[in-house]
Amino acid sequence: MALAKTAAQVGTNRASARAVAAALGLNEGDKSRTESVNRRYLAAALGFDGEGNAGMTVDGVVARANARLADDIVSTVQVDGNDDNILSWGLPDGWLPPVSWKVQWRDSAAASWVNLITTDLTGWTDRERQGRAQTGQYGILGTTPWGDLRRAVVDSTRTLANPSISNKITEIGEGGSHSYDTTEPAGFRAEEISWKTTHGSISATGILRAPYVNGTTVITVSLLYYGVVVDTDTVLVNNTVDARFTNAPLTVPSGGTFQFTWSASTAVTFSTTEGTIDEDGEWDIPTVTRTTHARVTLLQGGATAQSVDIQITVADLTPEISNKIASLEVGQQHVYTIENQKLSDSVYLRVASGPGRILGSATLEATGSVAGTVVVQLVEDGGVVDTDTVSVTVPVTETGSITNKISTIAEGASHDFAPSSDASGTVTWDATGGTVTKLANGKGRFTAGAVGSAGGNGSVSMLVDGVVVDTDAFTVTDVPRPPPLAFSITADVAGWQDSSGGRRCRVNFRANVSGGTGTYTYSPTWNLGYGWARFYAQARRETFTASVTSGGVTRTASVTVTVPADPNPPPVVLPLTCSMSTSNAWQDTSQGRRGRATFGLSASGGTPPYSFNPSSVVTVFYAANAGNLGAAITRTITVTDAAGRSCSKTGTVIATPDPG
Repeated sequence: MALAKTAAQVGTNRASARAVAAALGLNEGDKSRTESVNRRYLAAALGFDGEGNAGMTVDGVVARANARLADDIVSTVQVDGNDDNILSWGLPDGWLPPVSWKVQWRDSAAASWVNLITTDLTGWTDRERQGRAQTGQYGILGTTPWGDLRRAVVDSTRTLANPSISNKITEIGEGGSHSYDTTEPAGFRAEEISWKTTHGSISATGILRAPYVNGTTVITVSLLYYGVVVDTDTVLVNNTVDARFTNAPLTVPSGGTFQFTWSASTAVTFSTTEGTIDEDGEWDIPTVTRTTHARVTLLQGGATAQSVDIQITVADLTPEISNKIASLEVGQQHVYTIENQKLSDSVYLRVASGPGRILGSATLEATGSVAGTVVVQLVEDGGVVDTDTVSVTVPVTETGSITNKISTIAEGASHDFAPSSDASGTVTWDATGGTVTKLANGKGRFTAGAVGSAGGNGSVSMLVDGVVVDTDAFTVTDVPRPPPLAFSITADVAGWQDSSGGRRCRVNFRANVSGGTGTYTYSPTWNLGYGWARFYAQARRETFTASVTSGGVTRTASVTVTVPADPNPPPVVLPLTCSMSTSNAWQDTSQGRRGRATFGLSASGGTPPYSFNPSSVVTVFYAANAGNLGAAITRTITVTDAAGRSCSKTGTVIATPDPG
């Protein structure tokens, strides 16, 4: 019997058939069959404590037994500085090992078990990093082909050993980068940290790439440890994308070039869906066979500052008459202009019908003595590509003259020209150097246009029944004007200062104006006789625009100023936060054994010192009776900081039986 027990303790199942049979009181010839044996005898043979814990069959030479976990099956539980729960467990000497292990977790004694890992292990111990840095319980459950072994339960208490950001920043330019560093507590595991940001991108090693934004934007960078945020940095992203085209066209001709101009505070680049654009903004427009749209993009710092859609038109190479006329008098001539004319004799003009003829290559002359209609055709390679239809009129001799001619007139002044009494037909007026309107009595009112300081020339013609019968030529004199109105703005950063509204940076904008009438009206209103003052609560780029009006003329100007960061910023006050921790244990008291539920509140951020209500730690004792056990014990604790901000948490502990 001793030989069989020793073989079973080793757990190799290699005891000889003779030894197994002798230990169980069987003949060696019975080893090939299955026999029930006395359980109490088997338990004593294998070292089990009682017959209820063992059973045995014989099948060949293999002995199999049910087993259970001993009270000391989990030998150690520790929580290291990396917030990893390191579990070690094993079986006492002489016990057959289970086939596999399950590691389980529950948040409290009342919660359900959740499997963390299942591992096939044939050895006696194992170590697994679970990554649960919190309060709860572990369960170690061994599994054999004959059923589960008894679960060992181990309490786990949360410890804090988290990394933090050591080089936080307050602001960054869009498109810029910043490499974050971290502080590392003892036992820190770098492979278990990660990063995230609300805008832009951040690498696995903590390199932030700021996004491109339309205006100043606040982003948050978070450091995560085992997927949990342990530290954050709030960063202001400044907008710097200000590039704009100043001459983007709507259409361009096929196969040509176009020179873009633009305004920008930093260097720019270009991209286009059609053709190429060099670094100087010169666009080589591709030759297209049909109307095409191209998108031209202005980039600044790699970000799109502006995009414009431009139509590329196909050049019309068909010849055409560009200066057609409606009528022509007999004996008069008109020289046609032909667009897109080929350098050959295949394009020419001809009179298809009517009183007219073509002189030279492109001159039409009205002929005959009576009115008619001339049809002029433009021919290319024998085909008609354009036509001009002209009414031929017979000149009529008209009489009349201007009775009140002038030699000079001031710019902007008016003069009423009058016809003579022998102008028997319909009188109309024509003018150069100004405008003329017909009055009810047949006169023509001439108003001189604007001229330069050297003066200019003008003329008024009187027509009778559409025929010019007289002309007056005269000089238009200059009227001195005030110098042109000029306006610009300069900016002066006066610096950061304390005010009733907090820290502000003052910027003075001043006007530089000249010319005009000397009387100026500003918009917005000019303050205190020195210009405009603006106050800013944060660093930024600001464009200020104002206008001035003098003598009915308005000029507008702008200036861009960079508001610097506050050299002495007020301290950053983090939000007040609090967290509740609970524990549950039994202890001896003056009133006997009592369960003790403990609720603790911790606070961070805000403005210390803190005050707790009712206190930072609340302890509740309960007795072991039917009304208490299994009941939920709930307490709420509130913390208030020196600025009056409050934070409350409620914790719950389940009353459990006395384990002792």
